[in-house]
Amino acid sequence: MTIWSWGANSYGQLANGNCEDQLLPCQVTNVPDNIQCIHGGGGHTLTIAGTGQLYSCGSNNKGQLGLNSTEDVSVLTPVIVGNNDPVTMTTGGWDFSLAISATSDLYSWGSNAFGQLGDVSLPNKCLTAVKLLLIFQTKIWEGEKFAQVAAGLRHVIALTVNGDVYCWGHSKKGQCAVIAVNDKLPLKTTSPNKVVFPAGTGKVVSVCVGSYHSVALTDKGQVYVWGCNKYGQCTQSPDVILQVNTPYMVNQEMFKNQKVVEVKSGWTHLIAQTESGDLFSWGRTDYGQLGRSRSEGIMYSHIPGQIDIQVTVSSFTCGSEHTLFLAENKVYALGWNEHGLCATGDEVNVKTVTKVSALESQSVIYIACGGGHCFAISKEELTRS
Repeated sequence: MTIWSWGANSYGQLANGNCEDQLLPCQVTNVPDNIQCIHGGGGHTLTIAGTGQLYSCGSNNKGQLGLNSTEDVSVLTPVIVGNNDPVTMTTGGWDFSLAISATSDLYSWGSNAFGQLGDVSLPNKCLTAVKLLLIFQTKIWEGEKFAQVAAGLRHVIALTVNGDVYCWGHSKKGQCAVIAVNDKLPLKTTSPNKVVFPAGTGKVVSVCVGSYHSVALTDKGQVYVWGCNKYGQCTQSPDVILQVNTPYMVNQEMFKNQKVVEVKSGWTHLIAQTESGDLFSWGRTDYGQLGRSRSEGIMYSHIPGQIDIQVTVSSFTCGSEHTLFLAENKVYALGWNEHGLCATGDEVNVKTVTKVSALESQSVIYIACGGGHCFAISKEELTRS
């Protein structure tokens, strides 16, 4: 197994022992064996090894690395979660982190300035992982187990094993689906808020977030979005509606009446894949991140449109304003290219889905993004690991 990283590296988030940006993929050495998962936050990186051990590196000014310090780290370093419990899923926000253990318990650490750790009693900066079930003794949380968690810039969405969805953290833009009081939403929601979906909604099977919006996908192939709509993230015209405070179902006709099987979100753009493999995008477009034609000067498209791509995509992942695609073990990139996010060797934005030629010789099996940094895993050395 070979790990490659590129993009912004001001805090050592590329895990290569230095703090220099990489415009092209660079092999990461001295990494744990059998990395299974990589997730990037604003300026930090979280990885899970095959043993379930969590590792982190990068920016740490709010303790988001979970290492009981605030010093930045440029190499992957073990993180203790619970009693060094195995971890199955992790996610990073701008300056905080969360993880789900093998027992489906949820942990959080880092900045709590907007209640994004899920407990108002915690300090504004938490340097080690804290288990939420030990904090909350209310009926909502008693015995609750988690299947998935995702972090926005300053808010969180979590999916339980029963299919319930909770949000907390920054909530002023409607991203936590809380009830307005006197037509005003709170700046922050410091304890988990159970999201209420309209009648007829299928069971939620996955969740994701943008900077200030939240997304849920159901077993019926329905996509629900709520929160900030500045760039049409909620598939409504920003000229009419700037934010949506409760889950809004994207019209299935926008996906050619197909079921959506996967949806991912960058900070302000979203991409969905249907059961036929077609890819649709909407949201902010000025960096070319939607991968389809647009008129000059247009900042967004609130109507999902099909991405112009000629390969069959097996997986994709969104960074802040860019996206990586994996097709037949090759990597393709699209969107914002500052810091070399699209691995072209320069910083010119990529407005059509383009193969990463620097990884052409590699058989890539996994891709991951942070806010401004990227990773890929190739399998040449997999049989020797």
